[in-house]
Amino acid sequence: MWIEYLGAVDEFRLSASVAAGHLADGDLSGAESALEEMHSRSVGATDAYRKIELEGPGEIVSKGYALQGSIVNTIFELEQELTAARSMRVIEEAGEREQGEVPSDQDRPIAAVLSSLRELRAMDSHDPDRIEYGQQLGLQIITLSLLSASDASALLFTYSQQLSLSEAVERYPHGRWLRFHEVRTDFVQAARSHLDGSP
Repeated sequence: MWIEYLGAVDEFRLSASVAAGHLADGDLSGAESALEEMHSRSVGATDAYRKIELEGPGEIVSKGYALQGSIVNTIFELEQELTAARSMRVIEEAGEREQGEVPSDQDRPIAAVLSSLRELRAMDSHDPDRIEYGQQLGLQIITLSLLSASDASALLFTYSQQLSLSEAVERYPHGRWLRFHEVRTDFVQAARSHLDGSP
C-alpha cells in the first residue's frame, strides 16, 4: 500500500519535472501537454493515498496528507508559471511594438515594466522589499492594460516565488523540489519506523 503510494507520488514528480523543463525551455505547448499528464498522475496519487487514509496508522496518514499538500502546491505553482510565461510573451510583444512606435528611449512605459520585471526576478526571495515591489509593478501592468488582473497576479506570483541564481545553487541537488523532497522523506521515514516497530 505504501509502496504503491510512493510509486504514484514519484510518477507525479517525474511528470512535474517534465512540465517544469518545458517551461524553462520556453516550450509552452509542451508544458501544457505535460501539465495534463501531471494532473492525471496526481489523481493516481490521490487514489493511492485514500487507501492509506482508510487503513492508517495515523502518523503515516498525517505524513501522506502533507505530501498530498505538496502535490497540490506543485500543480498550482506550475500552472501559475505557464500563465506567467504566456503573460510575459504578451508584454514582450507589446514592448516590441512600443519600440517601433516610439523612436526615443523616453516615454516607453512598457520598456520600463520589462526592466522592472527583470529587477524583480533578480531580487533574493527573502528580500523584504520584493513583495511590495511586485505589488506596485502589478498595479502598473494593470493600469497600462497589458494584462488582466489574474494574469498579472500569476506573473508576479511566479517571479516573486522563483529562486535567485545563488539560492538555486545553494539548494542543489534538489533545487526547486527541495520542499517536495523533504516531505516525501518524512513520509518514508514514518513508514520505515512503523515497519521496524520503532516508537
